[in-house]
Amino acid sequence: MDANEIEEAIERALRGSPVEFLNTRQAAAYLSLSVPRLEIWRSRGQGPPYTRVGRIIRYSRTDLNQWMREHQAPRRDEGVGR
Repeated sequence: MDANEIEEAIERALRGSPVEFLNTRQAAAYLSLSVPRLEIWRSRGQGPPYTRVGRIIRYSRTDLNQWMREHQAPRRDEGVGR
């Protein structure tokens, strides 16, 4: 999946949804991850950025999208020797 395809997928997912901040379950679904995986990453200081207000955890869609772009694997044809 190239950068344009990712952007299109993100835009499709956001269409019709005015909610900017997601809870852990929603963020995990948005990223196609399990809730435990996202919780483990959070406890280890890994994974996407989040906001904590007391005991409430929220993930910004904007931050999730940026985190995904930053962690996009390089395409195989962009490897060494080109």
